[in-house]
Amino acid sequence: ERVIRCVDALASSGVASALEVVGIIDGDYYPDAFKAALSASVTVLKVHEVESLMCIPGVVRSICDHVSRPFDEMAYRDAIASTVSDPQRHQLIIERWKRRIEPQLEGLVAGVGKRNRPVNELIGDLPEIFDHLKWDFSPEDLLREEKDRVEAAVPGGSISELLVIIPGKQLLPVAASTTGMQVDTYINLILDSLISRAANPST
Repeated sequence: ERVIRCVDALASSGVASALEVVGIIDGDYYPDAFKAALSASVTVLKVHEVESLMCIPGVVRSICDHVSRPFDEMAYRDAIASTVSDPQRHQLIIERWKRRIEPQLEGLVAGVGKRNRPVNELIGDLPEIFDHLKWDFSPEDLLREEKDRVEAAVPGGSISELLVIIPGKQLLPVAASTTGMQVDTYINLILDSLISRAANPST
């Protein structure tokens, strides 16, 4: 949300009038509806978070080539999937479901405040307002959808599916060890390469 607010503030301030302001946010647990509603000035990563970009197979393969080390993509996929325990998979499902249902619940709460009725009458209205059988969304269906999506990806999904679902920070040790490096060395090599390319775009 801070990124979105900063982009809006810069765009409306005129400070960067000669520039195009673009914000980048993690894919995180944001639902598809949230991503689709963002303005064109905000780009959502197609992976869980920025650290996940360092775990993309093409990046890992390039570094393996750089250090003359073989890269087995299927073994790498299996290693990524194995980082998720059953309890964490459960938590991933719940977190994704929470992100989808929270805006709906906030809307119900906000609707109570908009009713121009005495508080005592509102108290009497609450059981009906919060009767989930009368809502225009189904908490059960949303949870079932996220369960199916996560369980389809973890552990049997493609690498691209895994990188969307699993937080990237826990995958960095897998990516680094695949190249025979420590995590800090691996990250620094990528960052140094990006800085060098930015300074010398023709290389």
